[in-house]
Parts: sequence; structure tokens; C-alpha cells
Amino acid sequence: MSVRLNEDEKIVRMIKEGLKEKNGYCPCRRDMIPENKCMCKEFRDQIADPDFEGYCHCMLYYKSKDEKPEGLKVGDLFHGFKVDRVREDKKAGGLFIEMTHEKTGARLCYSKNSEENKLFSVAFKTIPEDSTGVFHILEHSVLCGSDKYPVKEPFVELMKSSMNTFLNAITFPDKTVYPVSSRNVRDFLNLTEVYLDAVFAPALLHNENIFLQEGRRLEVTDGVPSYNGVVLNEMRGATSEADDVIYENVSKLLFPDSCYRFNSGGDPSEIPELTYEKFVDTYRRFYHPSNSYIYLDGDIPVEETFSLIESYLDRYEREEITWDVARQTPVSSHAADFYAVDDMTSPRDIFVTGKILANYDEIEKGFALGILRDYLSSSNESPLKRAVLSSGLAEDLDIWLLDDMLQLSIVTIVRNMKESDADRIKNIISSTIEGIVKEGIPSEDLVACINKFEFSFRQMREPKGLERNLIALGSWLFGGDPMLYLDTDAVFEKLRGMIGTGSFERILSEAYLDDSTEVTLRLRASDTLATEIAKKEAEYASFVYSKMDPGAREEHAGKLEKFKKWQNTPDSEAAIATVPTLPISEVSPDPKDYPTEVGECLGSKILFHKIRTNGIVYFSMSAPLTQFSLEELSLMPVIASLFKQLPTSEHDVSSIQREIKTYIGELSFKCTSYGEPGQTENCMPFLTVSVSALEENFEKAKKIAAEVLTSTLFDDKNRIIEALKQVEEANRQMIVSSGHLTAIAAAKATLSSEGAVAEALCGSSMMKAVKRLNASFETEFDSFSELIRKVRSESLTRENLIISATAEEEHDFSSFVSSFGSGELLPEKASYVSPLNGNTSVKIPSQVSFAVKADSLGRCGDEFDGSYKVAAQIISLEYLWNEVRVRGGAYGAGMSVAPNGTLFCYSYRDPSPASSLSVYDGCAGFLENFASEKDNFDKYIISTIADASPLQTPKAEGDAADTLYITGVSYETRKKRREEMLATDKDDLLRFTAALRHMAADGTASVVISSSVDPIEGFEIVEI
Repeated sequence: MSVRLNEDEKIVRMIKEGLKEKNGYCPCRRDMIPENKCMCKEFRDQIADPDFEGYCHCMLYYKSKDEKPEGLKVGDLFHGFKVDRVREDKKAGGLFIEMTHEKTGARLCYSKNSEENKLFSVAFKTIPEDSTGVFHILEHSVLCGSDKYPVKEPFVELMKSSMNTFLNAITFPDKTVYPVSSRNVRDFLNLTEVYLDAVFAPALLHNENIFLQEGRRLEVTDGVPSYNGVVLNEMRGATSEADDVIYENVSKLLFPDSCYRFNSGGDPSEIPELTYEKFVDTYRRFYHPSNSYIYLDGDIPVEETFSLIESYLDRYEREEITWDVARQTPVSSHAADFYAVDDMTSPRDIFVTGKILANYDEIEKGFALGILRDYLSSSNESPLKRAVLSSGLAEDLDIWLLDDMLQLSIVTIVRNMKESDADRIKNIISSTIEGIVKEGIPSEDLVACINKFEFSFRQMREPKGLERNLIALGSWLFGGDPMLYLDTDAVFEKLRGMIGTGSFERILSEAYLDDSTEVTLRLRASDTLATEIAKKEAEYASFVYSKMDPGAREEHAGKLEKFKKWQNTPDSEAAIATVPTLPISEVSPDPKDYPTEVGECLGSKILFHKIRTNGIVYFSMSAPLTQFSLEELSLMPVIASLFKQLPTSEHDVSSIQREIKTYIGELSFKCTSYGEPGQTENCMPFLTVSVSALEENFEKAKKIAAEVLTSTLFDDKNRIIEALKQVEEANRQMIVSSGHLTAIAAAKATLSSEGAVAEALCGSSMMKAVKRLNASFETEFDSFSELIRKVRSESLTRENLIISATAEEEHDFSSFVSSFGSGELLPEKASYVSPLNGNTSVKIPSQVSFAVKADSLGRCGDEFDGSYKVAAQIISLEYLWNEVRVRGGAYGAGMSVAPNGTLFCYSYRDPSPASSLSVYDGCAGFLENFASEKDNFDKYIISTIADASPLQTPKAEGDAADTLYITGVSYETRKKRREEMLATDKDDLLRFTAALRHMAADGTASVVISSSVDPIEGFEIVEI
């Protein structure tokens, strides 16, 4: 077998070999070895040789000839792990191996499959005892340095230098997960070791500054105290969202005796109460191998990976874990609260009901509830949503399933109503469900919903290994079978067998008609709440500071001074060198090639991408919108959203939606804009329809999609106004949660035609257009109908369609194309000028803001170069991360530069947007200094190329290929851009500073700003 040497043996052998006098770092980074002779390369070569026995060159590993890691069977002991169970995993295409570390009790699951992407993850069961967000702050802080990697943020160093396909950590209500993945073997091992050291030997245990930075600190500026911190500001933003207010309040009602009543992310009003001592104590209690759940996935280097894990676990002894998630006895209760809105011009209150219905291992019941949720509320014509909408008492109804917990709950949310109508709405819900239970659910509707639900399980997002990891934890964490939700074929057979037996109706009755264990929540809208919360936070900070005597204040000031000095002191070169990096030689000079065959069918252009899709056909249809003005384009997203919500000439609404669910996995509509690289004068706006279907349903899917596109009836004013109101509310919620997108769109709007159209389609102009149409619907309806007619008669014609298919075999689209009429060929491109002028500001009911500044290379006489992507990566990770996130306290910040020449800086959940705008103006000075001090930019090149080479689902590959074709970007152009990235040098960085200086002096800025923050002088207020 192969064993990893302990630290003493390693150092002794290195000294014996005289390694300190040679060049290159060994993997442990404590000593030097000859160049290119590290374990990751040499040991892999040696272990492949069946006759090799002994130590690798760097003395880190030893191998004997009798090792057989691939043939693990029940009872085997491998690197301290005993094999408990081995099963076939058909979905992943391999084996699922469960193991236990005998010394510590650490649990491990290994999905052994041929996936090129390799995932390591370690999770801990983390049970909140309050809402101070201690586990969320630990999640951030664990990645801020460790014993072996003594830099302030190894996480960021890895972002700079890794080819990772996932690098992050996630806090859940009952667990914290640390996953990393990469397609590169050496990179995977580097990432795994850094994460192991982070979770088991973090610097936070002896460095309070990490807690002050990531969690909370009391700052005093000009005598005014206030709280700041990365997690604090993240949660200020999160808890400003209506959905988060609903979730946190209903969780308290559903789980009054369980850990789920607490906000594991942290309540901003409670985060300041967390002390460093409790923070460290919580780490020591929960971050132990006996409480860990390790997951491996893909074609991993088995020997090296298990050896690494063993080297950390063997430092511990087994501990008895006595705490667990408490099972909640369902109760009945009621509460009322407020949530923040921007205005009170219409009823905005929310009514919520909730109920605990199943345990985590009642998989058939849980899936049945998911199917019932779809049946009741997935569209405006779903029976429960239709009943509420038709009453005129509310504008929307949603149903949530809270299913990533020990117990599953159903939550029903009715939005935009009067609080006084809550009882009437409750009666409508009850009477509607009574009618459904009495009459029975039509079997064809259940078949359709089951088909849709099952299709979603066949399509995993990337990284698939991470998806499998999180799915496994949904049962594994509670002592259940980790494969419970990974192998679901038999479950769907049982669900189909339940149709017509009354089983679905009984579950529906339990969910809604017995209110003895139902909780209800009433949320009242308030347009002053955001300001009131900010005032309370300020008063609390002042109160805490006022209680300090002079000695305490002096001590506090000294702590803050040390903290700022720590923040401002860069890591030493020696410390940075401890973090493993990939050599540039590991990066391919060739970008991914997307196969595209171009053809023609009855006048339409056909694109075919031959990709393995596991029995699914993905096809899309793009139609140009170049005949419309910017004002008209602002209503195109609304038109796109209506196609699935209205009847056709052949089917009523319910029937066509049943057909879609039965035969189509996904049918989506979007409006987007494309621009050719370097082109700012013209762009190509499109309406794109995307369809996913099983191979056996392809013909039916084509027919349904054609019917929806060619014969939808747009004459039902009541249904259209219902949808419009829902779009307007979705816009309100989106700008609070993702205000940076609105700010980016506004800042880029005047820089190019593409930017102008993008802002019209998804920015404040679109939001204002929807609001205006809602307010004047009767007078505007005829012109709105004319827009729809023009889309159908001018854009959706054979001559103008681009049809794309991503599948394993080419398909015939003649029947689909023949459904569309003929028309004039529209212009391929059009020119647009945004009406936005200068710096813009939009106020939102939130505790945090978003700030953006943008410019165009063309405005300063430059053009795009691949090296500018590297420069933007350097600015993001070396400058904006430190100035805006670390020092400023924003949750996120970064810079981007696009092939069309547009560049911008942004912040996310930012407590001080005006300060961030000032930081952006310093980008040129920073980059100039950086370039003058550095000679090697390899690690930034590596991470830039990694960002440009993400893991992609088959659908995403097809979409990427379509974009490349439409924008005219050839493989040769992409290869040239990659060569420019790989060749990035000091001169390239210095050349980019001219554009950065131009942005500082003449760039366009936009903020989406907290209502509790003073307006920024010189910014035009945009009302939405």
C-alpha cells in the first residue's frame, strides 16, 4: 500500500537529501526540491509503474507493490477507512462506496465514476443555537489562513492561481459544506490539501482580526460608532428581501423547538452580540472529524487523495457527538411582522400558511408534495392560484417546499393583498382544496406533473459532483441512506402507481384541510421600515459605545488600530509561496471547440451541435427584433413571458400547459442582445425560445412549441394584466436582491448599442415600462397588442429564424419550420442610443447598496486584447477584493472587460457605495504600481483562463456555440485571445491603465442605493 509520511519523517528525509540547497518548493512548502520534481507530477508517474516501490522524490509518499485501491470491497481497510457498503450508482455511471474512518468515526462517501471533474468536499453538522450567524461567519473565516498556509486568505490565493471548477463554501440551516473541484489532477490535490488544512487547522483560533473582518466590528468614524463586517453586510442585504423575511418568520413558527427557528446566516440585529470567545468555542465543538461528512466524486487520484485525508484525521481521537437536530412536534401558531417596500401605492401585504408534513426519509410523500405543488401553483391557470387570482383579493400565490431539512414543510404565500383580507383568502384556499379533494385530481394532470418533476431529476447542474454531494447530505446528515435521493427510478414508478388511488388527494387534504398543526403569518408592507432598521442599528452601536468607560474605549481603539494594520500589511512572499499553484504548462493553449454544423430548412437557418446529451434533445429558436425601438424593446420581456400563460387557437390554457408538462422538460422564453467583438455602433436583439425534451418526445415537443409560438391568443385582458402585475412585483424583488445587475445595465447603456438594448430589456427602463403599462393598461392595450402582432408577423417568419439543436443525432425540423409563415427579411443589425444621461441612482428598501462604474475602450482609442482579461482579474483579486470587500465590508466586488470593449467595476451588498466609486478611480494607479513590482503573472493568467473555461451542461455548450455563431467569433479568434492571455506581460498591463484613467475621469456611473443612505451628489434619481 501507499502511506503518507508524518511531518517529522518528512523533514528528516529532506534534510538527508540536502533539499534545502536546491530550487523549487516541495508540496509541504517547507523545503526546496529540484525543479519539476514535486509529488504531483513525479509520484503520479511512479505510481503508474506496477514495479515501482519506495518513496517519491520529495519524500512525501511511499508506495508498495501490493496496493490495489481500485478493488475496494466491504470490510477492507484503506488509509484508516473501513468499507461499509459498495453499490452500483447507475445515474453517475460507477460505484457508490461508503466508508468510516475507524479512529475518528469520520464518514466518507465516494462516487467512483469516470467524470473528468473531480470533487472533494467536507461537511460538518452545524446546529445553530441562536441567530448570531456564528456558523456563517465560521464558513467565511475558516478560509482566511491556516497553519500550513499562513496567508490572510488562501481562498483568494487559490482564486488567483487555480483551474478550479468550484471553489467556495456554503452555510445551510443545519450544515456547513466546503467543496472544491477541478478537472486537473494536480490542481485537485492542491485544492484538497488547502481545504483540509483550512477546516482542521484554521488561523481563526489565534487571530481575532479574522473574526473582526468577516463577522462584525464596532468602528468609530468622526466620533460616530457603527458596525461593519462582511457577513453582517451580506445579511443586511439578504434580510432586506421579502422572501427572506417570509422564510425566517415562518421557520420560527414551524420549528419553535428546533434549530431551524434560528437564522443560520445571521440576523443583522443579533450578529453584533457574537463574541470572539464564543466564535472560537463553537469552532472547537463542531469542526471535528467525528462530526464530519467527507464526499469524493469523479475520476480522482485515489491513493493520493485518501492519503491526504488520512494525514489530517489521524491527528484526532474519536469524540462522542451528543447533539443533533431535534425533531419538531408540529404545532399551530400565528405571528405578524413587517417587511420593507419602496412605496404603498397599492396593496402590498403578504399572507403565509405553513405546515410540517413529512420526515426526510418519506421520499414518496415528499415527491408527491412536489408534484402537488406544481399542480396547484406552477402557473396562473393552476387551480389554487387561479382561485386566488380570480377573487381579485391578491396578485399572486406561490408554494414553497422546505425540503432540505430533517422534516419537510409546505409553505403557501399570497402576495400583494390587504392584510384585512387574510381570512377571506384562507377560506378561498380551503374551499378550493376541498373541491379538488372531492372531485379528484385528473389523472392526465398528475401524469404531466410527474413527467415534469422526473425530467428535472435527469438534468443535473454543473458541477454534477457537487449536486450529488448536496443531494446525499439531505439524508446522510440525519443517519439515513446517502443514496436515498440519488436513485429515484423506483420512486417515480410508485408515484405513477398512486394515480387514481386517492393517495395524492389524501396528501393534499393533510396539507391544507387540517389546520390543527398549521402556522399562519401576516406580513404588513412598510415604506419606512428600512429607515427605521438603519436607525435602530445606529442607536444600538451608539448605546454599546456609550457603555464603554474611557479605558475600554482606549482598549477598543487599540484593537481597531491593530486590526487595520493587519489588514493593510500584505502577506510576505514566503507566506504566499506556501499556497500551491499550477505551472502555466498545465494550461492548454487551445480553447474548447464547440461543434457547429450550419444548414438550411425551408428558408430558416439550422445550427446543429453534436454533443452527448443522455437522451435529451435541446433545441432553440431565435428571432430578430431589429425593427423595434428601444422603448418598444422594453416591453419585449413581458411579451415573452405571456406565451405560456395564455390559450392557443387549439387548446385552452390548462390544456396547453398540461401538454407542455407532459412532453416538454423545459420551455423558456427570453430576450437578449448580441454584439460583435469591437463593434459598439450596432447590435442584434433577439427573442429566443428554448426547449428541452426526451428523445422519444421530440416530435411532440416540436409541435407544441410551434403551436405556442404561432397560435397563442393575446386577447384576454384579465389574464394579461394579472401577468403584468406579477412581472412588476418580480422586478421589485429582483432589484433588491440583485441590484448590481440593474446598476451594471445603466452604467453600460450609453457605451454601445448592445448596452442600450440590454438596459432596455432588463434595466430600470424595462421596469418603468412595465409599471407604466400596468398603470395605463386600458389606454395602452391597443398599442401593446400591435407590438405583439409585429413580433408574430415580422420576427417569427421562416426567413428570420435561427434554429439550433444540441443532441447526439441530427433531427429534422421541416415540420416545425413549416408552421411559420413567410415575411420580409429583417435587418441583421440595428443601431440604438440609450436615453439615459450621466450618472444614475435608484433607491431601494434595503440596508445595503450596489455601485458600478463603466467605460468603453473605444472611447479612449483602444481596442480589446485578451491580456486585458488578465488585467481585470488582477484588479478584481488584488485591489477591489481588498479595498471594497475586505476594508469596505461589501459582500462582493470585481471588474470585467468584454470583447466589445466595455469595462466596468461593481460592488455587491455594499455599505458605502460612494467610497467604492472612489476606489474604482484608483484602479489605474494600482495596476501601474502592481506591474512595476511584479515580473511574473502566470497565476493570474491561469485563473483567468479557468474562468473562461467553466464546466457546462450539454445545453450550456449548445447555447455557447450559438452565441459564438451569432456574434461571428471563430475558433481562430478565440485561440488568438487565449494566446494573448497566455502572453500577458508588464507592457500589456501598463497599456490598460490608459483606459482605466479614462474611466476614472469620464466613465459612467450608476448606483442602486439603500433608502437609508444619503443620495450621492451629482447623480440623477431614476424613479422605478
